[in-house]
Amino acid sequence: MTFHVGQRVKYVGPDCSVKAAACGNVAPVPGAEYTVREVGFVQISLGACENAIRLCEIVNPPCAWYGGVFELWMNAKYFRPITERKTDISIFTEMLLPQGVEADA
Repeated sequence: MTFHVGQRVKYVGPDCSVKAAACGNVAPVPGAEYTVREVGFVQISLGACENAIRLCEIVNPPCAWYGGVFELWMNAKYFRPITERKTDISIFTEMLLPQGVEADA
């Protein structure tokens, strides 16, 4: 699944708040909605990478990690896109009007 900057997502992964706090980081809350700030990759094993994101609402401090000092990425597999649907109830309000009367535009 690919994400883009500015996209709204929902965190569906495990609760990692205690583990993240022990390292001085903030983790996303299960069921919470966020906005994608950056899109990249995270190495999960030698030669294997997965999609990763950073969030506007969570900015963690840079930390020493394999290959340098940087803000950690969040694995994108724990996020789902939020689909925005525009609600239009005009068809239902028209059903309430007497036969032959048109709704005001």
